[in-house]
Amino acid sequence: MFDLTPEEQEFEDALTKESFAKINDPYYVEQKKKAIQYAKNTLKRKQVTIRPFASDIEAIKEESIKLWIPYQNLITWLIHQFATGRISIKFSQNE
Repeated sequence: MFDLTPEEQEFEDALTKESFAKINDPYYVEQKKKAIQYAKNTLKRKQVTIRPFASDIEAIKEESIKLWIPYQNLITWLIHQFATGRISIKFSQNE
């Protein structure tokens, strides 16, 4: 299908023949399990329903256009930044 370089062909052959050795080091196996679980937990998404003001959504859409990203991604990013402590919200007693 594709013309492979000799190095690429060697790698392809090794993959198809499953000639890679498995690592049986207990520490490596445990770290791999932890990494897989961490990735699964990190990549989980939960659907939520919110009812923001239309004007807020329009403002977010305008900003997302400037950033060249979908507005949903911008909202998700803002929530993540707040949840991880990278941004904070300060409430004023006077408002």
